[in-house]
Amino acid sequence: MAGLGVPGLLLVGVDSLVVGWPVHSFLFSEEELQRLHSAKVAAGQKLFGRGGTALKWYGQDFLMKPRGAQGYEWILENADVSMRIAAQASGGEVFPEVYVTFRSAYLWREGFEAACNSTKDWLSTFADIGEGKVSRADLCADFAMPLPKIDLGVEVVSRGRKRGKYQQIDMSESADWQSGTRATGYQIGKGELMARLYDKREELQQTGKRWFEDLWRENGWDGES
Repeated sequence: MAGLGVPGLLLVGVDSLVVGWPVHSFLFSEEELQRLHSAKVAAGQKLFGRGGTALKWYGQDFLMKPRGAQGYEWILENADVSMRIAAQASGGEVFPEVYVTFRSAYLWREGFEAACNSTKDWLSTFADIGEGKVSRADLCADFAMPLPKIDLGVEVVSRGRKRGKYQQIDMSESADWQSGTRATGYQIGKGELMARLYDKREELQQTGKRWFEDLWRENGWDGES
């Protein structure tokens, strides 16, 4: 989403998204189930460097990882998503049987709603899924402006809490980051409720996500700030 007419604001949107879907039943055949098992075995072989092997799954290209995760038998990854799939369907009684982490590039290319809906439709081709639940969502706004200088010990004086039936999440914890002697960012809060303010260009140098600069230019970035 573009800057909405706010001075200095280049982008605002969802930068990270994790959604879990309960599965009432899997619709793939025994032969397809065996393909998943075989791909996982092959992924762990020395021939593939034990880093994964290619698998086309219901029209999409993935890398099958050689190991699952706690509660999940298979992990499939591509440039758009990382997807964990459980071996058994139980309607989400214990945990969501399909757990999808959306890549940042996918979210910005398609928009979070379109990316989520497209993935849901695709999942429905091989699983009877229920309503998805967001596990994590990072909202972000990118400004063309100098990084403010904040004295966390003096200027952060209030406590924000997310109040729920079973928990209170304290946002009073804070931290700052530096590159050499130069301040590069700040963090306020921890765990489920957190805010970060940081030098995005410094991050891009570390992550290689230079395509963000193209998005900024489309919304008036001068290429330097």
